[in-house]
Amino acid sequence: GQSDLSVAEEATAMVTVNMEPIIPDPPVVDEKIILNKIYFDLDASNIRPDAALELDRLVSFMKKYPELEVMAETYADIRGSDSYNLALTQRRAESIVAYVVSQGVDASRLTAVGRGEANPVMDCASQKCTSAEYELSRRSEFTITKR
Repeated sequence: GQSDLSVAEEATAMVTVNMEPIIPDPPVVDEKIILNKIYFDLDASNIRPDAALELDRLVSFMKKYPELEVMAETYADIRGSDSYNLALTQRRAESIVAYVVSQGVDASRLTAVGRGEANPVMDCASQKCTSAEYELSRRSEFTITKR
């Protein structure tokens, strides 16, 4: 049957809903948690607001699965010295971990690893790269090390 709902014009309804937003689990491929790119400003390791929003997906995932342990690795492109890039990526990886920990995930569940110029996505050493191609190598990867 059909039911009709009538509401008086003067009626006022106030509903307060207090709940955590539901964040869908990020996809996991070959034990890597697939997030959108975490951007950093040039030569900086601070977590930008756009990066924080993306990392919140990781936080939510780790809170949902309390056994999960994750290694956060960041990579640089080949511009700049090897030692500088290694230190920069380590600071960035540590910033990522510090952010996730600040959101209530236990520090023992995360490992920060700066990879410097290792495993570039594009070979910019032997060919001229566009800024977009350099950008591909500047990345963060999140690998599940324990489930």
